[in-house]
Amino acid sequence: MNGFSMKPMGVIGIIDQTIKLYRSNFKAIIMFALLIGGTANLIIALIQLETGISLLESPLQNIAMGQSIFDTLANSYVAAQPNFLSSLLTMVTTVFITPFVMGGITFIALAVSHGTMDDSYMSRIGPKYGKFLGTFLAIGIIVIPLIIAGVIIAIMFSSTGMIGVVTIFLVAVVLMLAYIGLFVFAFPVAIQEDRYGFTWLPRAWSLFIRKIGKTIGLVLLTILFVGVIQLILHTLFALFPPLISTVGNVIITALLTPISYIAYTLLYLDIRMTAEGYDLEIRLGSIQNIEEISEYGE
Repeated sequence: MNGFSMKPMGVIGIIDQTIKLYRSNFKAIIMFALLIGGTANLIIALIQLETGISLLESPLQNIAMGQSIFDTLANSYVAAQPNFLSSLLTMVTTVFITPFVMGGITFIALAVSHGTMDDSYMSRIGPKYGKFLGTFLAIGIIVIPLIIAGVIIAIMFSSTGMIGVVTIFLVAVVLMLAYIGLFVFAFPVAIQEDRYGFTWLPRAWSLFIRKIGKTIGLVLLTILFVGVIQLILHTLFALFPPLISTVGNVIITALLTPISYIAYTLLYLDIRMTAEGYDLEIRLGSIQNIEEISEYGE
């Protein structure tokens, strides 16, 4: 995908362009998806794998060998400590690494679409880390209370029969729409329009409302597309020993993660193009640049 696509795209077209953009910029994208995000997740997965072996095998073996139950419990507590470590690392990865991966891949997708991608992308992305982090935390600050409210409502209506089922379903739909409306366009808006922190919120929501059907359709198709590939590959890796299976699954997840971020970025550009004439704005800007160069040459 060389430069910004001037043609409006359907949902299938966006997925197709996503794959092309990913393939043609694989080296840059994989830097974030695998080397940054994948490495952290691999460490966590290996700790969890070791923890699982320690907790499931050691206590039974110790009791079978005649160890007292008190010593066994004490040993189990010590063995469980890596589980705390994996939880801590998961939280750190989610808060501090995920924004960099999301922001980096979104930045690359925007740069490629506008024809401004070059070898200096890392030096341009790095200084924006703090802004990526602030935007990601803003998403969490908004979404987490919504989820908590949804759980409370579900608990309150869980024993009220059909009324409760309908209420819980409606709450789930509202939460899903809110999450999609907030999450899908947050980073594209923040990076392209320089609206970081909470300032992206009204803009992202307005884009979602304009093309709510198309946005939901793309999100569902992307989840289905990525999910089917994940299911097939994870099933294949399940045939291998635990260590190989764990490493393979982490690599698969890291390789598939960029698909969603790229697709949402292209959807953002597509909505701006169809609803706001963004393609004309890009063309006008190009013409002005050419005229300025010509005048300077004269």
